[in-house]
Amino acid sequence: VSEKDDRRMYYLADEILGDFGFKKYEISNYEVIEETESLCQIHYVIDLTVGDRKNADLEGVFHITSTWKKVSDKWKLIFNMDSRIIKS
Repeated sequence: VSEKDDRRMYYLADEILGDFGFKKYEISNYEVIEETESLCQIHYVIDLTVGDRKNADLEGVFHITSTWKKVSDKWKLIFNMDSRIIKS
């Protein structure tokens, strides 16, 4: 994955999060793992704060992993999984 693609993947994640109307979020531990030139996995930790309490179940800290496929020079999300990180 090129540096340009790496940055684009980060911004795609940012765009997706913006669609959910979070009041605040912070991405950390961001890592792109190349599998092939057209397939990669992204791992990151995200801390989410919702703006509307009706979405309170979306608030918290999560580990995210997603798989992306490059089709015609555009990256497409093909799989996403998250796991809530419980703070003790």
